[in-house]
Amino acid sequence: MTQNKVIKNIYKFALPEVSFFQFMDMLKSTTSSNRMFIKWRTAIPPTHRTSHEVYWGQFFSGSDQSMTKEFEGMVNLVAPNTIEGWRTLTYENISSFKFEGKTYKIIY
Repeated sequence: MTQNKVIKNIYKFALPEVSFFQFMDMLKSTTSSNRMFIKWRTAIPPTHRTSHEVYWGQFFSGSDQSMTKEFEGMVNLVAPNTIEGWRTLTYENISSFKFEGKTYKIIY
């Protein structure tokens, strides 16, 4: 395999990086029919890795309670495939996310 083919294969498997603000723009554009799949490390001990399909709920993620969470670096998201129907994520614990068929990593 030539060096160019090796480099192309590396780029194919490397995760593209987005800024935190680009991530927030993508997150706020999610809907119940266009969800984001997020992988993160839980904040409550014992910590473990988990992942869920979530989306920004206009009346849920933008509520007063969520604004309080935002000051703490967290966000409430609708997670329809869970028992509770929502998840609270800490931004810094997100390892990667998939949106519109592409997987990304956040750079802080």
